[in-house]
Amino acid sequence: MRAEASWRDAGGEAPVYVIGTEVPTPGGATEDLASLAVTTPESAAATIAAHRDAFARAGLDAAWPRVLALVVQPGVEFDHHKVIDYRPGEAKALSAFIGEQGQFVYEAHSTDYQSAASLRALVRDHFAILKVGPGATYALRETLWGLAAIEQELCGHGAVPDLRRIVVDTMRADPQHWRGHYDADSGASISTCSSA
Repeated sequence: MRAEASWRDAGGEAPVYVIGTEVPTPGGATEDLASLAVTTPESAAATIAAHRDAFARAGLDAAWPRVLALVVQPGVEFDHHKVIDYRPGEAKALSAFIGEQGQFVYEAHSTDYQSAASLRALVRDHFAILKVGPGATYALRETLWGLAAIEQELCGHGAVPDLRRIVVDTMRADPQHWRGHYDADSGASISTCSSA
């Protein structure tokens, strides 16, 4: 309701929505995973019905056509030791279900570290929104660290601000957004080294 009210006040393009209840732990699983249960078509249908009812009860029927995606579990995840790869056969019924709906695509979380072939298969099977987190963050950090090292070499150490040191100092000064994803008992520390 707030999003709709804010849009009416501010104008511009109408907001679109992603619905669902199957949102995994940020940063990947914290426990060892042996296997995953793929969302069933029945569960997906029940989630859509529950959200449609909630929109109607809130007087948001006009917003319902702008619901574009549903969060589900296609059978992909990663933990601290392995990646569970997408297996299209296990998600065949789920894929067929959404293909019949017309209004929605799926959003799949934890698609970090999937192979290029798996990512293509996910998109082909209607998992059109692929959420990534740590994988993209790690790649960005490695890129920025590399560029900062080149800058230091070209300009001379100390001639320009050290991006790595600035980032580490900023993180240490305000840990609220990352502390929950860091095991302080592991003995690891924030480091400017690329292996951190």
